[in-house]
Amino acid sequence: MVTGKFLTGKDDLSHVFQIREEVFCKEQNIAKELERDAWDQGAIHVLIHDHGCNVATGRLLQKDGEYSIGRVAVIKEERGKYYGDLVVRMLVDKAFRLGAKKVVIHAQSQTVLFYQKIGFVQDGEECVIAGINHIPMKIEQLACSKCHK
Repeated sequence: MVTGKFLTGKDDLSHVFQIREEVFCKEQNIAKELERDAWDQGAIHVLIHDHGCNVATGRLLQKDGEYSIGRVAVIKEERGKYYGDLVVRMLVDKAFRLGAKKVVIHAQSQTVLFYQKIGFVQDGEECVIAGINHIPMKIEQLACSKCHK
């Protein structure tokens, strides 16, 4: 059974960090000191489990009135099973419930199509972060025609 839960900096984030270290540090060769940052304590994290195994994670930040998603990671052997999709959709929904009108992400270039399928659109020029090409993207909350929100 697939389950997802939200965590904050007050919770045990060791499983979140294990997934991120596996994906970003070991697989993509990002330095551990760059992968973890001070934003982790104030972020809302998602951790996805499947049959007791931790398979995916991501985080939502709010800074300067802007909501952003980052550190989306799925264990290599578990990709293609929609865990990343679940992570992103849970975080976008959480942001909109917290009052966001839009959510931004710096998507690694090879993941742009993944985010486009969820509804993100490019919102700027390609840039390099931690030695990897990224595309700024955004998704905006649509007004509900029935409730006029």
